[in-house]
Amino acid sequence: MTVVYQRFAALRPANTDEATLHPITTGELVGAVTICNQDSVSRTYRVAQTDAATGSAASGEDWLAYDTPIEPYITHTVKIYGMTGTATIRVKASVADKLSFVLSGMLVT
Repeated sequence: MTVVYQRFAALRPANTDEATLHPITTGELVGAVTICNQDSVSRTYRVAQTDAATGSAASGEDWLAYDTPIEPYITHTVKIYGMTGTATIRVKASVADKLSFVLSGMLVT
């Protein structure tokens, strides 16, 4: 068994479309998505953990955070547990180019 601690992905969406933050193709990921509002007004975000491969939209049961409000210049954390196989982390921001998403944690293979 190998355990690797690292930053897996970072994204600052250029639009308000749902986007892939990071796919898992092997092992098990335990970590957190950190969301930072870099705007001077409140915004909202979404974070999903899907069982589908990259590119598949999140379903209703996949959302870990849904239209969660985040105040100006504040950071939130959404925990990720037991992400394996063809799972994917998907994110959505309420505004373009103002929210950043960073996935960090450990991968066990």
